[in-house]
Amino acid sequence: MISTFKQLAIEVATILGEPLLPDCQPEESPFPGIENRVRILSPSLLASLIFEKADKEGILEVPDSLYAPLLEALSEKIRT
Repeated sequence: MISTFKQLAIEVATILGEPLLPDCQPEESPFPGIENRVRILSPSLLASLIFEKADKEGILEVPDSLYAPLLEALSEKIRT
């Protein structure tokens, strides 16, 4: 499971053909600013994946194992 935007950026760079080392400095990266780009684009990519899996009425059944932690994380962010 990917747990940080840095790890996700490393995965994206690998898919693009240039693997990044976890300790790679931004100026050494073949993709400068990739972590910020991933951070900006990830909500729309997630939305696309969700809508792709929705049924004809636009309904997507979300299992409690995913939904509960998501709501908890969102409420934690709102409180702070």
